[in-house]
Amino acid sequence: MADDVRSFRKLPPFLYILAVIGFLFLILPMAALLAKVPWTRFWFNINKPEVLLALKVSIYTSLLIAVCAAILGIPLAYLLARGPTKLTKLIHPFVVSALVFPPTVAGLALAALLSETGVFGKLIFNITGWVPAGSTLAVVLAGLFVGMPFLVVVVQASFEGLETHLEESAASDGATRSQIFRKIVLPQSKIPILAGMFLTWARALGEFGATMTFAGAFPGKTFTTAMQIYADLKIDSEAAYCLSALMLTICLSVIFLARSNWLPYLKK
Repeated sequence: MADDVRSFRKLPPFLYILAVIGFLFLILPMAALLAKVPWTRFWFNINKPEVLLALKVSIYTSLLIAVCAAILGIPLAYLLARGPTKLTKLIHPFVVSALVFPPTVAGLALAALLSETGVFGKLIFNITGWVPAGSTLAVVLAGLFVGMPFLVVVVQASFEGLETHLEESAASDGATRSQIFRKIVLPQSKIPILAGMFLTWARALGEFGATMTFAGAFPGKTFTTAMQIYADLKIDSEAAYCLSALMLTICLSVIFLARSNWLPYLKK
């Protein structure tokens, strides 16, 4: 039936042309990047100690960011979807604004809060002699700040689109609000939640500006793959292309894996 509807709704020729141009605009830079990679020396460049260290930092922190975004972002999305209208209208612009923040500004804002001279950072430093800025935690905080809004927006839309009759039936049978949320709302939104976590992870994996401004560039602690690529561009463009190709391959692999395996399984 869906195929019949699609064949009936054929696009006008000019839309096909614009669609092809749009697709080529996205795919050609990727193809050009892969064409510049010296494949015979690919593993040599990837196996460099500094590259492996940067990959370790990026993969570890980006996965942690995705988990933290789910822990904090899902309740926030539920509040925005089901909370009092006056409250949600007040906080929603601040959540969305983080999506369009220039990364450097985001990093500077975090530094203003949590650096040694920051509003809270000064207090933390006076008590503990330590501040988040310049640590691996700073990488996580920077990625969470710029990435979590993606999850919140996706999951909020899912919560708003849910039918409420199951929740009402459960409530009439004596289920608590916590039970309704855990056993009815969350299972119905598992695909959008995974999608939001993936978007957050992908955003965090490629984060540069906020991390550089707030966390700095300390090898083994805050020096990520994005920083490694930037550094390699100045001294070894061959290594930069190899690492960029690896990052592109990782992202595309996760996307195709999600489309082919996760989503059909979750829909059962």
